[in-house]
Amino acid sequence: MPFQHERREAYQYKEQPPSDYIENLNRYLRIASPLIPRVPALVHFRIRHPDLQPTNIIVFRSPDSNLHVVRLIDWQHTSILPLFLLAGIPKRLQNYDDPVSQSMTQPSLPENLNDLNETKQNREKEIYRRRLVHYYYVENTEKYNELHYTTLTDPVGMLRRRLFCHASPRGRAKLSR
Repeated sequence: MPFQHERREAYQYKEQPPSDYIENLNRYLRIASPLIPRVPALVHFRIRHPDLQPTNIIVFRSPDSNLHVVRLIDWQHTSILPLFLLAGIPKRLQNYDDPVSQSMTQPSLPENLNDLNETKQNREKEIYRRRLVHYYYVENTEKYNELHYTTLTDPVGMLRRRLFCHASPRGRAKLSR
């Protein structure tokens, strides 16, 4: 019997011959190699904090009033994978479903903002805030972390990350959260 419950259902709870496993492994081996980037730096393993937000950053103010990051906390969901699988915009900052964010044009508030009622103003301000955060994250990644930016803008990168997410037990757990 297949070990995973989903596979048991697919085989109507009957025994699965070893030849099925071998066939699936051969299929995997045919598609896996082309999915690996050719840039060596992208396949080196990295550590990623998946929940980087202000509440997880401990800052110290020095006597000269400069701020210094002294500690990052909340590491329980950390991933250690090749960069091409880890690269991405943190969930709290991404705005992928917005065409303005995807176009990477600097966002602005609507010219008629003051003519809108308070509810619509708040909505427009929230849209602007999300676009601005997305825009500056990508802009600063390009400026200060070229390798991560290269991975972010790789045309096949999103496909690789989604395939990994859907194919791995760890990825499926992330999707269900």
